[in-house]
Amino acid sequence: MLRRRLLFLVTITCAMIALWFWVPSRFDDAAERKGDTLARMEVLKIGLAEFSRRHGRYPTQSEGLGRLGDETPPIFQGVPRGSDEFELDGWGRRFAYEIRPDGRVVIRSLGANGVDETAEGDDITATVPQ
Repeated sequence: MLRRRLLFLVTITCAMIALWFWVPSRFDDAAERKGDTLARMEVLKIGLAEFSRRHGRYPTQSEGLGRLGDETPPIFQGVPRGSDEFELDGWGRRFAYEIRPDGRVVIRSLGANGVDETAEGDDITATVPQ
């Protein structure tokens, strides 16, 4: 009886220790991916502003963010030509690029779950200043 209780306590203790190390790393990973996504969005906003300054317009939706890499604005120097690296969020998915009817330019990540929740839930949205 005492052995069973001791074994049970040891098992529970091991499980708690494993959770102690696992749970914070999961939160750290999520925070890191979100931070990476926000940083990439800021870079894209700068790239879009540079594109607008050079061409007097933003890329069309059909051109998308890929057009920024073709122009190689200073912010993207060092990113190989034709690379789509800057178009990916922290989870490795492409940013959604949209020009709204009111003229606002929006960049959106689908967040950790990868589900388009129309800028709700865990979606991350950035509006490019006009």
